[in-house]
Amino acid sequence: STGLLDSNGQHHVIPAYAALTPGDWDEMLVALSLFSIVSLGILVPDFADQQFADGQPWDVVAGRHQIVGGHYIPAVARTGASAIKIVTWGREQEMTEAFYQAYNIAAVVGFSREMLTGGKTLDGIDQAKLLADLPEFDTGGVQAKAPRRSRKDEPA
Repeated sequence: STGLLDSNGQHHVIPAYAALTPGDWDEMLVALSLFSIVSLGILVPDFADQQFADGQPWDVVAGRHQIVGGHYIPAVARTGASAIKIVTWGREQEMTEAFYQAYNIAAVVGFSREMLTGGKTLDGIDQAKLLADLPEFDTGGVQAKAPRRSRKDEPA
């Protein structure tokens, strides 16, 4: 009822959202094409910071790696057959399909009231139809369970 506070002190109420299946690349791409942005929650592996610093896409690296934290990021565009553009740490970054499937634990599409004015979305999609179809995208809980670690994954 209060909404999210932006940097200008304005509240933006989210009247509708749908949770996507974590790690489901195709479902996320459909949502991205229809809704222009998908909110992602990921586990951050220890190599992601270096890939970012080197200007490389976030991609899976073979071997055992530690999870150093979690991160919320918006997916904003598809950049190729197996990559998307996200915004993180002050700039645009690519993420591969393999990375998404391995480290995504939450995916959500949501709408502020401002996005749903005049009966149409910003892209001209009929608001009533979109809201009626939204439950089709709500494929479950907002967040997947974090992967369980086995003793072999523990540091020596």
